[in-house]
Formats: sequence, structure tokens, C-alpha cells
Amino acid sequence: MRPTTRLLSITAAAGVVVTLAALPALASGTSASVNGARLLARGAAVSVTVTVTCDPYIDWSGNPQTSTPVTVTINEAVRHGVMTQGSASGTAACDSTPHRVTVLMVPTPLAFTRGSALITVTPTFNSAITPPALVRTVAIR
Repeated sequence: MRPTTRLLSITAAAGVVVTLAALPALASGTSASVNGARLLARGAAVSVTVTVTCDPYIDWSGNPQTSTPVTVTINEAVRHGVMTQGSASGTAACDSTPHRVTVLMVPTPLAFTRGSALITVTPTFNSAITPPALVRTVAIR
């Protein structure tokens, strides 16, 4: 089976839609949006909720798949020139309907703070192909 190019549409909390041409993948109808980022335990963690919609797909081996891993990463400038980051993964069902995925990430090397951060949401199909990620600025509240 030959991989196809697809479009990845992303909607941020502010309602901005970005459409990116994806690298070859076998999944279609994929979209992701950020629902919010919440500071926990004085910055010891951030809880991020995203909504992912994807269609069932056929992996590189020809096997039908009905879910995909979703990786969420936050990068935040906590002081002048000092960055901290965190990353976590969850799983979204691929049944053509929206599914919320909430992940909890711990920062390295410093605590998160309230304010703006760069968030990246990456659905990974078959753990072999990664389409362009949603990259947005979000407010950690």
C-alpha cells in the first residue's frame, strides 16, 4: 500500500485554524485542538487537555488501527533566557469522533509558571510516522 499525503487541521482555543500538509501517512480526517493547560502544585506539573479526532486507518503492515498515541509537549520561558519543558503521552480513539485526552506533565529543569507557553500536540500513527504537529501559544492558568 502506498502512503498518501493528507491535511492536518488544528484549532486553538482562540478559534484560529491552521491547516498543514502532512508527511505521508495512512490516517485521514485528523484534527487536534487544545482545550486548556492548568498549573498544578505551584508549578510541579501542568495538566493539558486536547481534543483529537481521527479516522480508523491501516498501518504500514496492513493492519487496521482504531487508536493513536498523542504526545503533548510544553516549552515555557520561566525567567529571562531560562526555559523549562515537559512532555507526556496519551491515546486517542480513531473512530471519526472527537475524543478528549488529558495528560499530566512534570517540568524539567524548573517549575512551570502561570503565563504563556508553547505547546506541541503530535498524533503518531503506527509509531512510525509523525505528521506535522500542532504548535500554538497557550496560557497556563
